[in-house]
Order: sequence, then C-alpha cells, then structure tokens
Amino acid sequence: DNNRIALGAAWIFAFDPLSVNNSVKLISDSLFLVLFLLSLERVAEFLRGHRLRVLVLAGLWLAAATFVRPVTYYLSVALALGLFVVLARTPGLRWKAPAVLLISVLPWLAAWQIRNWVETGYGEFSSVREINLYFFDAAEVTAGVEHRKFNDVRTELGYLQFTNDIGQDYLFQPYLALHPDQAGWSQGQRLAFMHTEAVRVIRAHGGVYLRLCLTHLFMTVFEPGAAFFDILLFPGDPRHVTGIIREEGLARGPILLAKTYPWVAAEKAAFAVVMLGLYLLAVRGVILAVRGVFRGSMQNVCLWLLLGTSLYFLAVSGAAGGQGASSRYRVPIMPVVCILAAAGTRPKKTIAH
Repeated sequence: DNNRIALGAAWIFAFDPLSVNNSVKLISDSLFLVLFLLSLERVAEFLRGHRLRVLVLAGLWLAAATFVRPVTYYLSVALALGLFVVLARTPGLRWKAPAVLLISVLPWLAAWQIRNWVETGYGEFSSVREINLYFFDAAEVTAGVEHRKFNDVRTELGYLQFTNDIGQDYLFQPYLALHPDQAGWSQGQRLAFMHTEAVRVIRAHGGVYLRLCLTHLFMTVFEPGAAFFDILLFPGDPRHVTGIIREEGLARGPILLAKTYPWVAAEKAAFAVVMLGLYLLAVRGVILAVRGVFRGSMQNVCLWLLLGTSLYFLAVSGAAGGQGASSRYRVPIMPVVCILAAAGTRPKKTIAH
C-alpha cells in the first residue's frame, strides 16, 4: 500500500539488465512475468479482504502463466499449503481457500495433459522436462564424471543445437541416427526412454548432480545477465560467461573469462556490483519489514508471500540442471527483489501507509 515503494520498485526493475534484455527480444519471459504477477497480486488482494472470488482469478492467472512457461507447474500446490498455514485460525477459510485455488488451476493443467496423451502418447504437461533431463542434466553429469566438455557430450547424445522448436521431429534427427531402433517410435515413447536413461545417470552419480545443482543455483542468482550488452559493447559475440563456467567450472571459469575477454569481465563485474547492491538493499527491506517499520496488517503475510514464491523459483532453477544455470531463470524473482530493495531505500523511521 506504499506508493513510494511501488514507484521505486518499478524504476529499479526498469533498469535491471534482465528487463533491458527482455525489452529487445521476442521471448516468453515478459508475457509469463505479467501473468505471474497478476496472479500474485490477486493472492495478496485475497489475503487483504478474504474474498474467494479474488482467489479464483489468482488461480486462472497462474494457470495461464503455466501454459506460457511450465516452471509454475507446482506453484499452485505450494501456494495452497501456504494459505492453509496462514489461515489456520480463520474459521471457514482454512480449507476453502486452498481448495478454491487448486480447483481454479489444476483442471486446466489436467486437460492439457489429457490432450497430450491422446495426441502423442505423452501424458506429462511439457516435453521440455525430458529434453532438459536427457540433453542437459544427464549430459552435464556425464561430462563432470568423465571430465569432458559439456557441449561435446550433448552433441554425442544427438542434441540439435540452435533449433527454435524443440517439439518437432527434426530435433530428433541426430538422435535417431544414434538410435535407429526408435525410428518407428512415437514421441511419447522416445521421451519416456530419454527420461529413464537420464534418471539412471543422475541416480548413479547423485553427488555430482547435487554439486551441479548448487552451481546452477549460484549462477541463477549471481550471473549478471548482461549478455545483450556483450553484443552491443563487444562486437563479435564473445562466449557467454555461463558457457565458460559450465565447461571450466566455477573456480576456473571466471579466471578464464578475465584472461580471454578482459573487457567483458570488467563489464560483468560492474553489473555484478550493481546487482549485489540491489540484493543488499533487498535484505535491508526484509529487515525493516520484520522489525515492523512498515505499519499495516498486510505487511507480514505479504512479505512471506514474496519470499516464499522467490524460494520456490530458486529451488526449481537449482534442480533444473544446465537449463537452470542462467540469469534468465532469475526473471520471476526480480520484481520481488526490486520491491524489497525499494523498501530498503526508505529511512528507518516509521512509515505509515
């Protein structure tokens, strides 16, 4: 309810490198973020007034966001559990609110999965999960175990790089050259095989996979996200820092980047300083909120709503393998960081709404 904080958050978000990147690219992130924030705003409005019809809209927006990017596939369940805890002492809403939210989301997702099963024999929500498991997670684990380059392993698995539609059969042409016995299989059968093989590799090397997940989480949070600026400032499209760190490791990657592209390293260091300052302001905003500097009955519960959804996205990104090791997958939490950072710029004196 604080207009100054809201306006400050909007200005901070407008200058975030990821926001600038997304303003010049035709990718799904911007649309997804709009739908997700509409859902989050409706959840906050429900917590303010306890009107169930508002929660219905929150569920519909969340379902729409999931159709754009499946990363929120499990978020409705997490939000329902959060509502159950928050409303534990509210008669009549403890069960109704989580149920209304889930009923507003899950039928749409189930309908799509039924459609997938009927059309292709694949019963999950999105085949990108199996693609990532096989060509990213399992490939990266294998590369780590065998001390090889990630891209070399992925190519040997039959991955067709630089394709814009991973759902089409032509993705599998190099893959089918390695597995000619699968030429007559349906997409669902191929994806099931990929899933089984990827899980087998990951289970056999669980420690390596856990270490990679932690690396991916670090990259998601701290990679500056200045790839577009690399192209503008340094013609020739130098190697992206994510690719270098993925292949060389978290210890040697930054050193190699600094030696090979010193000006790129300096640019990313500058963005990293700005991003670190943003995080520090966000932490200060959380501290001020916890101390009760911001008056209002909605303050505490909305704070946990923001922090809880951020933790959800960080957890999903960390477990997403090579696909998650990118600043792009920090996009859903950046509005939250900007809101908290704007709150952190306020003086310590009591702020009335």
